Amino acid sequence: MAERIPRQWFPIFRSERLRHGRPIGVRRLGEELVLWRDAAGTARVAQRGCPHRGADLALGKVVGGELQCPYHGFRFSGTGACTAVPCEGPDARIPPRLRLELETAVEEHGFIWLYCRDAEPSEPPSSRPWIDGLPEPSTRVATREMEWNVPFSRAMEGMMDLHHAPFAHGRYVPRSMTRLDPYDARFDERGILRSEGRLRSESSEKRGWDFVLDVAPPSIVSVKFGERRSKSVGGVVACCPIDDTRTWISIRYRAEQRVPWIARLVAEIAVTVECRLVQVDDHRLLRTTVPEGEGHPRQLVHADKAIGLWQQWRRRALGPARLPLAPQPHAAPSIPTAHA
Repeated sequence: MAERIPRQWFPIFRSERLRHGRPIGVRRLGEELVLWRDAAGTARVAQRGCPHRGADLALGKVVGGELQCPYHGFRFSGTGACTAVPCEGPDARIPPRLRLELETAVEEHGFIWLYCRDAEPSEPPSSRPWIDGLPEPSTRVATREMEWNVPFSRAMEGMMDLHHAPFAHGRYVPRSMTRLDPYDARFDERGILRSEGRLRSESSEKRGWDFVLDVAPPSIVSVKFGERRSKSVGGVVACCPIDDTRTWISIRYRAEQRVPWIARLVAEIAVTVECRLVQVDDHRLLRTTVPEGEGHPRQLVHADKAIGLWQQWRRRALGPARLPLAPQPHAAPSIPTAHA
């Protein structure tokens, strides 16, 4: 699968949606997966096919924290061990190889994360790609999900693109704000890709929006606008490849109003507008974009610097040499400046 980036953690599901008592089936990173909570409430992830004869375990149920196959009733514990084979009786000797192989998964920041291994076994990093200060689940937070029929890398490029706003979102963004200046992007010492600048009118440096857009590779994005960024509505976007042509996207907003229910209402309005109005424009344009390499070479400009740096990171992560992914230091992509 071309959109898989090995040796990376990907957010694959919202924690609040995985409840006790029933499994959920999803497709992520090109794999058919089943998710459930064991007796301790820990989120478990495994391949969706039962190791007995391949029945879809997502159609089963959870009994006492164990995943029960819907076809023959075989049960599997939170460690993957088979604990019951009803057709053989309660005293049956269960073959050791009749077990469910669990995926490497953890639960943090309101998401269930899956470690995408490469062909060879590798020890996953102890921390997930995250940015300090991003909104965590709370009563002030609202979240929405989308599935786009757009490849993951193209969806990520769309999330980092700011100079499309007055053209793609002219209903909400002043059409005069076409200039991205000043603007720069770089990897910082934490490995976070930061874009910072001002989207403004060509005729006035004072009329515009200041912004900071942070990306924790491979797939966590945060953007804030305005001089009072820390006091307004803040958001995080989490993306994961479903397969090579589709992407799962979760958008979470938090509002800073003092009264929790007002904050939640503001966050709900913000994330609903984002998903049902703003992102609809992006999806329409991205799904019709001609992919690179199909007789359509791309020429980036200075305003695409963050996209160029993220693609550099991605190429290194996918490269056969398996170079270290820490950006120290990253060279800027070979793209012209606005004054070249």
